[in-house]
Amino acid sequence: MTAPARPLQYVEMEASPALSDVVMTYWGFQVHALPSPDFVHRVWPDGCVSLAVAYRQHTCCAAVIVGPSMVAGTVPVEAGTRYWGIRFRPESGAVSCARDASGLRDTRVLAAEVFGDRMQPLLEALRWVTDSDAAARSMDAWLLHHRVPAHTVDALVRDAVRHIVRADGRCRMQEVADAVHLTVRQLQRRFRAATGLTPKEYANIRRARAALKRVLSGERPGKLGGWARVAAESGYADQAHLARECGRLLNLTPTMLSNRLGDITHDRLID
Repeated sequence: MTAPARPLQYVEMEASPALSDVVMTYWGFQVHALPSPDFVHRVWPDGCVSLAVAYRQHTCCAAVIVGPSMVAGTVPVEAGTRYWGIRFRPESGAVSCARDASGLRDTRVLAAEVFGDRMQPLLEALRWVTDSDAAARSMDAWLLHHRVPAHTVDALVRDAVRHIVRADGRCRMQEVADAVHLTVRQLQRRFRAATGLTPKEYANIRRARAALKRVLSGERPGKLGGWARVAAESGYADQAHLARECGRLLNLTPTMLSNRLGDITHDRLID
């Protein structure tokens, strides 16, 4: 990570091509300072299972598995804390953790309860890491040693996820089902069993993330049509529709979201 321009800093890193069927992205987050004394960080929904590890003064202070959710998670943070994480693909997260996908939804589990002693090499490898690329190499090495066999992942759900991602969530469920040669009911059943979410819920998350990336890419409110333009290009009926989705998924108004994003340096976004 480079020198901070804002109190919070976020970066995403690509996994090894050998892990493309397992990992969506790696990520790093650093708290240089608190934007306000009562600040509580919100983690936007991404539809994935994540492994998050936190360090303070090079000592691991937390290592948790965070399940998928339809609402933003709140995380109390302290200045000087650095986080590294693995965002598993939606269809591979539960099997990678040897857990039932529905049981992981809206939950946080200690990583030690999931991976046991297998966590120690990763915790030690990341302990002194401050560079995002070095962190990605450490996570690659750990996952390549512990990755799940490809046949344990539902390939049709993987294809459905890719279809939804390519469309930025702007797709009908019949269209997705047709693309993977399933009925809508079959798609719903298999998707939920693999990911803990319905395909429609995941599509809603992806559409909101597409809107968020448009804001981060420079299409700020007040410029180029503001929120109305972001809403239209992200597939929302109108600005009010986008505002309702921000409230439902993030518990923030668009204005509050803009202010919050102003506190975070986004070095690199992959997903």
